Amino acid sequence: MKNQECDACKDAKFGIAYIDPETGILCSKIDTGMKLPKGKKVLAPQICTKCGNTSWKTIDNQE
Repeated sequence: MKNQECDACKDAKFGIAYIDPETGILCSKIDTGMKLPKGKKVLAPQICTKCGNTSWKTIDNQE
């Protein structure tokens, strides 16, 4: 849920999502160097660097 007092969410960074092998929990982390597959739409987490709010965005990499 978005932190209403956070002013940094608009500057959130994209990351990657993965399943933690020990717990089986879906996790996300900031990864600004990720390479997107060509010709695909990718669902990626956008993570606030201040409050940790995560929203999901579709990136269309149809180049």
